[in-house]
Amino acid sequence: MSHLKHILYLSFVFLFFQAIDNTEVGILSQFTYQNGSSWVGPYANALLFLGSGVVAPINFYIGKYKYKYVLFFSSLAFLAYIGMEILFLKVGISTFIEITILIVSFLAGIVLSALYNGQFNYLNRCSQLDKEPYKYFGINLAIAQSANILGNVVSALLITPLGQLTYAIVMFFVMLAICCCFLFVK
Repeated sequence: MSHLKHILYLSFVFLFFQAIDNTEVGILSQFTYQNGSSWVGPYANALLFLGSGVVAPINFYIGKYKYKYVLFFSSLAFLAYIGMEILFLKVGISTFIEITILIVSFLAGIVLSALYNGQFNYLNRCSQLDKEPYKYFGINLAIAQSANILGNVVSALLITPLGQLTYAIVMFFVMLAICCCFLFVK
């Protein structure tokens, strides 16, 4: 039995997840810069990626838990990242908020590494079962990589009419819905 439909489902969930994820990391930098803190956004992004990279080789959870749970729970970490954006926009800039953004970014990165480990381990498992080692990775990455275009178009159309805070709140709830879609991975 082909796992192609499962790969397509996962790929489209990642398309929408990364459409928000990829644009939000840049948007946080822009929002912090526009609101009086030019350094915290870039450092938050660096810590997000650093946290993810530091623990990427650790994948003890693969095989112990169903992929859908690994993907779901790890994807929730990005909600914390967006939550910090909302907090910053609501409360304003302070040393406490800047430090909180940096800590949450690093911790979110650590947890998000499980999302991408889960994604590629799931693709690998399906590829081995169907003996399609390159096809599934190619399909998944082709679909997921178009996320930058989708995310940038959506943000370009919505930030100005909604305003920064409302946009961040909307993206938080859209991301929550996308995270829940991981629970339907077979």
